Amino acid sequence: MISHEPVRDWERQLYGFLTDELPDDVRADGERIVADVLAATVAGAAAPQHAGVFRDAKLADGPASVLGTDRRVDPSQAALLNATAAITQEIEEGHNRGGHVGASIVAGAVGVAEANDVDGETFVEACVRSYELCARFEYAIFAMKARMNEAIPWLVRDPHSTWTTLGPALTAAGLRGSPAAMEAVYDPFETLLADGEFAALFDSLGDGWWLTEAYQKPYPSCRYTHAPLDALRDAGADDLAPDDVDRIDVYTYRNGVEMSHARPETLTAAKFSTPYVLARWVADGRVELDDFLDDALDDEAVQALSERVHLHADEAFERAFPDDWGARVEVTARDGSRYVGEREYPRGDFRDPLSESDLTARNRALLAFGLGEDAADAALDALSSVGANPVRETVAALTRR
Repeated sequence: MISHEPVRDWERQLYGFLTDELPDDVRADGERIVADVLAATVAGAAAPQHAGVFRDAKLADGPASVLGTDRRVDPSQAALLNATAAITQEIEEGHNRGGHVGASIVAGAVGVAEANDVDGETFVEACVRSYELCARFEYAIFAMKARMNEAIPWLVRDPHSTWTTLGPALTAAGLRGSPAAMEAVYDPFETLLADGEFAALFDSLGDGWWLTEAYQKPYPSCRYTHAPLDALRDAGADDLAPDDVDRIDVYTYRNGVEMSHARPETLTAAKFSTPYVLARWVADGRVELDDFLDDALDDEAVQALSERVHLHADEAFERAFPDDWGARVEVTARDGSRYVGEREYPRGDFRDPLSESDLTARNRALLAFGLGEDAADAALDALSSVGANPVRETVAALTRR
């Protein structure tokens, strides 16, 4: 059995944090994060690639709901389906340094909370504490991934593919959840990060609340596409149609340049395509959930323009990343006129947050996409009081009964 006694200073700090009282403003931010992820999960369950699977998959009946559906299954299966749905529409919250930890925490736990009749206040508080811990670990893990990427072939240089390649390999080699394994996994962080940085991550628990620096997305696409889109919006090229544009040049940090593929053929590919996202905005002046479905992907004017969008790595934006996710966009029209826009960080960042009215409208659109217009308002009301009502009541409004 693994001992519960802390053996490192950061573990001792972590244990103490679990009993610290949450400030009111942090709790309010936690409620927004929980509502954000739950709305994203409902919309994700209605995505074409999930709807049939979620409806017809042979799963054990149980006390946990699959949001956006009428299914009740075992909590572990609900966690899998809900967490999958939460990330599908690429609209769930995130953190500049801590990744997308909210989706796994909230969507993964809501079925367990429902099954055990947990009250909303307890659920939100648990999500906040988990967020603070997981975001810090994710920051350290990305430092480890970056170091791995320096030493391995291009085949697995992408951080996510690196991790998913090495993880199963380590498991096959015998790495298990033992004290020795935990020591082998976490102790290297102290050497991968700057001197004292890993311990400092946990020294700040209870004082520096990372959750208050979470971002919320205005567009249902990878956030690497957002600064270019905001820069395009700021460029003043709103009157241009796709055929009026000769080319669009995007200058951004290196990770963002990876989103350079044109003519995406699937919902997910389009959400990770800066050329498609920018071309769609030029065509319609919006980027919404329906813009990633098959009918939208058949729009030849948009797809043709996506081939005229070119991404370039910019050292200034690279140096600022990941604290700032910036971009500059230069639009050249066929008549020779040029339009330039630049963003230091995307809209929805904690330094440029969505207004309450914009966030409410966005959440309602997600709920309507997943549950239909008739159920959207009741679902929105449930999210507005997610910290006050039992989890079962909230979930009931987010499912098809």
